[in-house]
Amino acid sequence: MQEIDQWKKTLVFCATQVHALAVRDLINQIKTGTDTDYCVRVTANDGKIGERHLWSRPDTRQKLLKGLEVKGYGREQLTG
Repeated sequence: MQEIDQWKKTLVFCATQVHALAVRDLINQIKTGTDTDYCVRVTANDGKIGERHLWSRPDTRQKLLKGLEVKGYGREQLTG
């Protein structure tokens, strides 16, 4: 956490729902800010709350698409 700008958005891809929960909790324990929603879990099981977190910032869609491309998914697979 000391090596990144904690005020910029970062997407972390986790292996499972439980892994995402553990990563969220760990990041929120070591963050330096006071925002209670600093790190949130957004998974298929999170429903409307997850959707609200996911789309709350205008640049989220572009960053999500870029992250998925890095993981090997083509843009045509994601948008079509």
